[in-house]
Amino acid sequence: MKVTVECLPCLDRLIAMTVEAASPDPMLRKRASTAAREFVLSMQGEPLSAAHLANRFYPLIQSICGNPDPFSERKRREMDASFGFAREYAPAESASFRELIGFSGLGNAIDFFRPAEAMEAQLRLGASFAVDEVARLEARLGSDCRSLLWLADNAGEAFFDLPVLQRLAKAGLRVLYAVKGGPVQNDVTLQDLQNWLEREAAAWRGIEVIDTGVATVGLELDKTSTTFRRAFDSADVIVAKGMGHYETLDGFGDPRLFFLLMAKCHPVSRALGAPVGGLAAFFAPNDACSDNS
Repeated sequence: MKVTVECLPCLDRLIAMTVEAASPDPMLRKRASTAAREFVLSMQGEPLSAAHLANRFYPLIQSICGNPDPFSERKRREMDASFGFAREYAPAESASFRELIGFSGLGNAIDFFRPAEAMEAQLRLGASFAVDEVARLEARLGSDCRSLLWLADNAGEAFFDLPVLQRLAKAGLRVLYAVKGGPVQNDVTLQDLQNWLEREAAAWRGIEVIDTGVATVGLELDKTSTTFRRAFDSADVIVAKGMGHYETLDGFGDPRLFFLLMAKCHPVSRALGAPVGGLAAFFAPNDACSDNS
């Protein structure tokens, strides 16, 4: 999904938020902001998504500010709050697969662009899919599927993903939960999740947590580690959470890919045919040329 003029204010806001989190030094902030904004301007017209651009200016900010993980504290707070939300609104053990996927989808409402009150209001409303292929996913997972690769998104979402991951692991699927290979924005890394894996070990039993081997918003498959690529290539179904994965994998044409996200901006809303704030759950169209090389 290519960047549009509408994406530029959002990218500018992301730069400002990242720089503010990365350093208290006004001179470093100015240098980092200027470098990131000049980069974005230099890339106008290139066939890249907003997520691809963020993957290229984020390391600039990290380097200039000398901070490898600007959002570490924010992620910690986000995970603490999300753990509480997930417990409060958790589906019943008897919940249907659709309810579990809906709960996971609601976790995508947790985003550092949105106030906490808006996120909790969304949880109270519950899940309603504007684009709904949940039944297709359930059928695919219940047929001859042996392995599921789940591409994680924002740090706080892990607790909303967990109930459906548990259900599938108990059903006998091999479930791999792939986090980012290093800090990027507020996406979850193995380091972010490690404390919870130890603290809530029983809850994560049967779920294999791996990382992509690279710090990118979404997934740039050609940059991932050999270990992750083997997991990707061998998975029967791949669930990709969040807009970043949609932006970087849209057009990949792999029929195993299932996107689960909330449309948080007008360009993505129009592309999906879903309202802003609407949940979308759908398989990637397989009429595009698949490039698994």
